[in-house]
Amino acid sequence: MGVLLRLLVLLALGLCSILGGCMNQGSQPDSLGGVGEILVVGDPALWQGDLGVLLRKTLSSEQIGLPQPEPWFKLIPVQDLGSNKFQKRHRLILHCVLADDFSELPPEIQKGAELALSKQSIYKRCILNSQAYPQREVWLVAKNVEALKEYLLSNGSVLLQYFLHQDQQLILGRLDRMTQADSLASMIQDSLGLQLKTLPGDYRLKVLRHSFAWMSKEIPGGTMNFVLWNNILSFKSIQGVENVHRERDSVLARCIPGPTEGSFYHTEYLIPPLSVYKEKIGWHIRGLWKMEGDFMGGPFVHRAWLRSGVVYHAEAFVYCPNEPKKVWLRELEALMTAVATVDSSK
Repeated sequence: MGVLLRLLVLLALGLCSILGGCMNQGSQPDSLGGVGEILVVGDPALWQGDLGVLLRKTLSSEQIGLPQPEPWFKLIPVQDLGSNKFQKRHRLILHCVLADDFSELPPEIQKGAELALSKQSIYKRCILNSQAYPQREVWLVAKNVEALKEYLLSNGSVLLQYFLHQDQQLILGRLDRMTQADSLASMIQDSLGLQLKTLPGDYRLKVLRHSFAWMSKEIPGGTMNFVLWNNILSFKSIQGVENVHRERDSVLARCIPGPTEGSFYHTEYLIPPLSVYKEKIGWHIRGLWKMEGDFMGGPFVHRAWLRSGVVYHAEAFVYCPNEPKKVWLRELEALMTAVATVDSSK
């Protein structure tokens, strides 16, 4: 009876977990499509003309900081979603629409678009989880083709960053539904003062010491790696590409040994900072790493920020020779966005 009772308890807990997951997403089915894919809905003539060229240049150009060519996004053009239930469930959809007839727009878009286009040339809106979970449906409604082209020319980099952010949020939505490594997250919070809002259970701890943590996840043919550390330094003293290079190499060479004696993690090259956070001083860098003294390497993304006199660092790097790496790296970047500094005053 004891064994039977334990089995019943486990079954009940499993059902609760499943039902809990369903409650989080309501009655919607899971979204479809891969990381880094956008289903582009619009008139084929627009896609085949200058507008399509601009759209591909904006969202489908080569992602920097990867060892082999991969686009930021794979764009999949379709004329309309129609009754295709699978297309409607795509995780990331972009509608490019000319406002010839507002009545053809969905009700939740129609009113806002009509009001906005009476004052400006383009209307933008993102709808969350409309047909599936997690999902983002982005609408660009313009008065005419020239307005859409002008928007892409003037705001292309902003639109790319917006879609990268939405892609990361979709990844986090999926990862949040997985079993979490709560004990590991608690250990990291105690050691580094950093809260990992999302940390799936398939990440394993490789190194944990005061002010430094290294986690990894096995993937086919390689590993995904997630590193966190902090130090009390003058932030000014490590600003600039050369100083960032020196700081990263010093810490990671000590803490991430290579597979052979004398080998160590090292920066192959650095790209100048792509962005500076508005809320807090910091940087975001992409580049390539290599294992000095061994034949290993791949892409990395590094983020650092200053909070209460302490410089916090998050580094993501992938090792997966001869395979595309964008998808793996983007998951790690999503996890980086979910790292928060613990407020010690509370």
